[in-house]
Amino acid sequence: SLPIEAVNSIGMKFRLVPPGSCLIGSPESEPGHSPVETLHHREFSQPFYLGMYEVTQEEWEKIMGAENNPSHFRGAKQPVEEVSWYDCQEFLLKLSRLEKLDERAYQLPSEAEWEYACRAGTRSAYCYGDDPKLLVKFADFADNNYKRPNPVGRRLPNALGLFDMHGNLWEWCRDTYQNYPGDFSPAGEVNTWRNIRGGNWHIEAKSCRSAKRYRLPGPSLGNMLGFRVKRNINLDELQAALDTKTH
Repeated sequence: SLPIEAVNSIGMKFRLVPPGSCLIGSPESEPGHSPVETLHHREFSQPFYLGMYEVTQEEWEKIMGAENNPSHFRGAKQPVEEVSWYDCQEFLLKLSRLEKLDERAYQLPSEAEWEYACRAGTRSAYCYGDDPKLLVKFADFADNNYKRPNPVGRRLPNALGLFDMHGNLWEWCRDTYQNYPGDFSPAGEVNTWRNIRGGNWHIEAKSCRSAKRYRLPGPSLGNMLGFRVKRNINLDELQAALDTKTH
């Protein structure tokens, strides 16, 4: 009984990601597959909300102030870029406090949550299937852009109603890079870096796949780096939804 779409106090739109399970990673037969993408099963026991769009500059300025907009390519509906992982944490904390919520109410999605939401029930290379030629309908990337990020929501969404999951900007994730099960590569400096996902406006189709993994040090900046917000659902919200359903 939770609403499929929700809007917060500053007008950010979210889409419901239901509980379930999926295969994370990619098969060896998938074009562009990397050994770090070993297939493994993951369960997601709780629903959560994920931003329908990448965080826009208009939303960023409502929380951080117009004078603190770091973006190179300016525009209210443009995704905010040139943000580090730490900048994202400051934004999320201020947003939670503005709404008088627990400080963990708003977070970045984990890498697994991001891929689960991107796939939206699929096992294919992209959220719509395996044909890279069709990516031009869903993402800004090298084949149809190669110049700059574009305003959010111009392309088609995935089955959960999430836009720009495959391109426009790389998106910071909450957790640090870790080897997948079955990957016995020795731990190194990259295991202290933060995951980023989703491809960007400058790279080729196979680098925008659902399973494609990237990571960067948390202080990194760039006009290919942005983020999307996860909104956690607390127990009271869940109970209220269950009560509504039973009545």
